[in-house]
Amino acid sequence: MVDGYAPYWHLMFNREMGNQSFAAGIKGIIVNIFPDEDEPSGPTDRFRDVALEAQYQYIGAVHTFTADATWMRETRDWDASFPMGMASNASDKLRTFKANVHYYWQRRVGLGVGYFDTQGDRDMLKYGMADDPSAMGSASGSPDNRGWIAELNYLPLKDTQNLKLGLRYTSYSRFNGARSNYNGFGRDASDNNLLFGYVWFIF
Repeated sequence: MVDGYAPYWHLMFNREMGNQSFAAGIKGIIVNIFPDEDEPSGPTDRFRDVALEAQYQYIGAVHTFTADATWMRETRDWDASFPMGMASNASDKLRTFKANVHYYWQRRVGLGVGYFDTQGDRDMLKYGMADDPSAMGSASGSPDNRGWIAELNYLPLKDTQNLKLGLRYTSYSRFNGARSNYNGFGRDASDNNLLFGYVWFIF
């Protein structure tokens, strides 16, 4: 639970050049959180996020192309959790990078590829689950994750874009800090690869 206010700020620069546009900006948030959501009193942990982002878009009669990227740095000060024995470190950092490109032909058929990479400090008490044989277990206490996302979209209605059919595949090259045997029970990062389809409708 949040203690008091959670100030958020976002500054953007945007430029349009005919059927092209470019945007870049910086954003962040500072928030204090109680370690136990059922007890909203006492000391708190502080989260501070700063992110840089950029996007390029081309919209033509036949072709549409979008590319975007985000880099974020998060500092977690365990001012409450560390003295209570709920964190191994007094402070942890997370760094996340995401990038995506997407192409549409005649605004009906789309292809997309994305990359994600999260790296952070090892913390067994916050991230480690050495005795957990499930998919979320972690023998190292590392929050590192890395992989790719591929997506295929189809908009079947010619005169409106409120219905979209999609197929998405996520491939992990690293999960909870390792490529292989990341949970200590023989589970590999690639065991979390996922293929799913969806229907997206706006009315």
